[in-house]
Order: sequence, then C-alpha cells, then structure tokens
Amino acid sequence: MFKENKEFWLYIIGTVIMLIVIYLVVNNYQFPFVGFLTDQGRDSLVYNQLPLMQLEEGKDYRARIVTNNGDILIDLYEDKAPQTVNNFVFLAEEGYYQDVSFHRVIRDFLIQTGSRTTLDDDPSNDAMGEPGYVFDDEINWDSLGLSMEQRQTLEEAGYSNDTHVESRRLEKYSVAMANAGPDTNGSQFFIVLADDTDSRLRVLQGRHTVFGTIIGGYDVLRTINNAPIENEEDDSVSRPRGNYFIEAVEIQIL
Repeated sequence: MFKENKEFWLYIIGTVIMLIVIYLVVNNYQFPFVGFLTDQGRDSLVYNQLPLMQLEEGKDYRARIVTNNGDILIDLYEDKAPQTVNNFVFLAEEGYYQDVSFHRVIRDFLIQTGSRTTLDDDPSNDAMGEPGYVFDDEINWDSLGLSMEQRQTLEEAGYSNDTHVESRRLEKYSVAMANAGPDTNGSQFFIVLADDTDSRLRVLQGRHTVFGTIIGGYDVLRTINNAPIENEEDDSVSRPRGNYFIEAVEIQIL
C-alpha cells in the first residue's frame, strides 16, 4: 500500500512534521526583544518570561534617564552584569519606565524607582511593581572582597556566589537592582548616594547586583535626594512628596 501511494504518504508525513515544528517554534521560541506580553496598559506591562539576550558583543551600553527634573546618565556594566543590563535595556526599549516615579528616597543614602504600580492611585503598592518575571543575581563575592563572616551571613540568607562575573561593589553613584531576596530581580533599581564610608552600605554588599554607575546628572540626583519626605523616620516607606518621575529611558550603544 505504501509503495503504491509513496508520494501521497511522504506528503502526509512531511506535512505532519512541518506542523509539529511550527507548533514547537511558536510555543517555545522567544522573539528578540519582544518577549511574551501578557498584559498591557498604562499601569501594567507584564511579561511571562525573561527577555532573550540581545546585547551586542564588544559594544558599550549607556542610558539616559530623562526625568521631569533633568537627565541622569548611566554607564551600564554590560560586561560585569550582562543579564541584568540586557533586562534593563529590554524594559527601557519597551517603554516600561515611562512615567514611573521615584517612590523611595532615603536622604543621603539612596533613591529608588522602577515600579509601574506608582502609576495608579494607590500609594500603598508603590514598591510592588515588577515585570511579571524574576531573574538571578549576578554577584561575585570574590570580586567584592567579602569577609568570611559576610559570606556566611549571605549564605544563611539564601544568596550564592556567582563566579562567572566580575562584580563591582556598591559605592557612591552605583546603580543596582532592588530585590525582595535572593534571585528576585525584576524592574526596580536604586542609585546609591551615600559616601563609601557609610556603614549601611556594608550590610547591602553581596545582596544587590550592581549594573552601572552614574556619569552625569548629579544635580538631578541632588534635587531628588532633597525632596520632602512623607515619613522620614521610616526607611521602608520614605516616599517623596511632589512629582519626581521618569519621562523616558534612552539607550545609547557606542
């Protein structure tokens, strides 16, 4: 029977194989810098998985954060935190950070942003916005020169040492990922304003992926840092009064 209808059966088999391949591609392939957008609106851009790596090898990445108080310039550490920088570039290109507020200001220590829940009318959820996925830390304790005591504390908290990267320490003007614990990075980030001698930085070393440093816009940082605070005694809230928000994030590839 097969010999008599060889061409017909080969056509059927070929069609079935082609349909299987199409199904696997559609369901498993993540298209470059598009991702799987599951919810879209003014207050939410939610994706169901981490974006595909799209950084160009040998290129230097920088970002211009356009705020309503002026521009902040960042040199991104694409070689030291590639996954984190790739994620930041993806979200910036998607317009994720547009109109997002600086929701946390701990005076002379750090300012934090990156949560799209700041776009709604509920201030209680300002620190809860994420893109719908989380990704791993990129922190090498060896690069940071952490003591055995610091390493033990981090291990007990669930953090781990990533020897595949060469990390930078948290220091003044570092740009780092905010998180809710080990490997819970998403969209929120903070900028360090404390001097390197500030003891509070020691506690954070090894817990937050540093993915860039400020190279311009220091006057803008001072403006945000000096904003009046709703509850200056409570660092867990520390919400600024007034409008301090991102208008756009522009990525520069050099």
